[in-house]
Amino acid sequence: MNILNKILLILLFPVMGLSSVFAETQYKGVNLAGADFGYETRPGTFGTHYTYPTHEEVNYFVSKGMNIFRLPFLWERLQNDQNGPLNMEE
Repeated sequence: MNILNKILLILLFPVMGLSSVFAETQYKGVNLAGADFGYETRPGTFGTHYTYPTHEEVNYFVSKGMNIFRLPFLWERLQNDQNGPLNMEE
């Protein structure tokens, strides 16, 4: 066995041992909208032009077995001015 094969075995062995753990994990997800609305009023006002999902909404989907969440948002909410600082409140 050459050195490259030995290195590959060392790198892949831990992954191969975890494959059964990964095989048992079932990913179920949901898209939660809110912060992607109000493009015409960007950055907009929270609660008026856009919102984020509440803890209750997230907990509802968790209770239904969801373990992946997609939360679309407008980048302009995080960075109000091009090349400007990030909005730390967002």
